[in-house]
Order: sequence, then C-alpha cells, then structure tokens
Amino acid sequence: MAVRFSAYASVAQLVEQVTLNHLVLGSSPSRGSLALVRKLHPEGDDIMMNPVSFWQNFKKFAIRGNAMDLAVGVVVGGAFGKIVTSLVNDVLLPPLGLLLGRVDFRNLFLVLGSGSYNTLADAKKAGVPVLAYGAFFSSIMDFGIIAFSIFMILRWLEKFRLLPSSMGGLEDPPATRSERLLEEIRNELRGRGGR
Repeated sequence: MAVRFSAYASVAQLVEQVTLNHLVLGSSPSRGSLALVRKLHPEGDDIMMNPVSFWQNFKKFAIRGNAMDLAVGVVVGGAFGKIVTSLVNDVLLPPLGLLLGRVDFRNLFLVLGSGSYNTLADAKKAGVPVLAYGAFFSSIMDFGIIAFSIFMILRWLEKFRLLPSSMGGLEDPPATRSERLLEEIRNELRGRGGR
C-alpha cells in the first residue's frame, strides 16, 4: 500500500497512516518506516518517539473544551443514574407493589432449575439459574425515566435556542461572501460540463 506523503499536514497524521497501513498488513510499524517518516518530515515533531511531545499533545486534548464537557457529562450522568435507580427502587416500586398486593419487585423471579426459594438471594446463593424479571422491570423503569429526562432537557435547550432544533423550524443563516463565491465557481464548472 503506497502512502502519499505530500497529502499529510503533520507528522502525526503521517505516522498514523503508516501505522494503519502496517496494521492492515498484519504487522507493526518497523523502525525503517518510522525513520522514513522522520526523513521525509525532519521539521516535524515525531509524537511517536518523543514522550514529552506526546504528553504535551495529550494535555492540549484533555483540557480542550469538548473533552472536559464529556468528562463532566460522564460524571453527572453516573450520579444522575444512581439518583434515578434510587427513585425507582425506593420511591416508585414500593407503592406500586403495595397497590398490586404487596409485591416486592426485587424478589420477582422464576427458578429455571429445580427447587423452591423464597427470595432471589437464596436462589442465587444456591447457584440455581433464575430469571429475575423484577430487576428487569426495574431497569426498564430506570431507562424510561432517564430517557424522558433527557428528552425534556433537550426540549428546554431547544426552547431557549441553546441547541439547534431537531424538529426543524430554524432556517439556515444567510450565505457568507465566501460561500456565494464558491457556489458561483461550482455553477460555472457545472456549466462547462464538469461535475
């Protein structure tokens, strides 16, 4: 597989492509191919060979806004998941179980083996395979509440125009001068028979 070296803006992209080529062929990049990269781009920084440069690039990535937003989202999402699980297991299911005749959803299970067990914990302790449909029902309720909450948050963000609307309604902004010029060039080229 030939690599066109002039098409790469940085040594990092070139190293990535050389590594990818070697992975496709089933081997790891040799010192020769990385030496070739360094020879063809001596002015660039080789992030594969220089750990300081690698950590500097990683630090730039980690403190970039999107990475930090993702990290905050994961942490908040994990905490929100715990809150919803507690809401379902400790607040919603007990009254629902009471209305359905004192049903404890945590102990709704079907024994797939032989024997009879009073609780799910007893059946699991005995090593008997069980179908814990009460826990599954609880997880479905968790999912429903989380999905509804995310839907409501997205609707709120759309309402205050903090997010582009998924329902349409927002028009495209007017074309910039550069976009108009590019459209004219495209139309001129199409008029000549080119695509």
